[in-house]
Amino acid sequence: EGIYPEKRRAEIESIVSEDLRRNARFLWQLLGVAAQHSFHVSLQEAGLKRRLGGKWVSDKFYFALRAQNGLAVAVVSNAAVSLRLNEAPQRGSRRSRVCRWRSRAKTAPLSNTFGWRTAP
Repeated sequence: EGIYPEKRRAEIESIVSEDLRRNARFLWQLLGVAAQHSFHVSLQEAGLKRRLGGKWVSDKFYFALRAQNGLAVAVVSNAAVSLRLNEAPQRGSRRSRVCRWRSRAKTAPLSNTFGWRTAP
């Protein structure tokens, strides 16, 4: 599946590291799934644009993307949202990945989290 908008596709394809390029491509596709599932819009309909500081934004929803240690996460919301991935201790010596997101909404926001494990 193609990456939209074209400017974002060009940014992703210019990433030198194959692993980082693959992660960026996958995160953007995960955002497309989240947008379609939660707001019933494709990335082409999402009004995506790049701000002066480099952050991509949509005029249909707020979103946050993160990839770390084989885990990719997209959060979409109707209010500004931030996302953090942590490793938290589990029973014994095992560690578990924990996803935490925070919305700035004063009332309960419509937010959905989509995650995917990309590597063992």
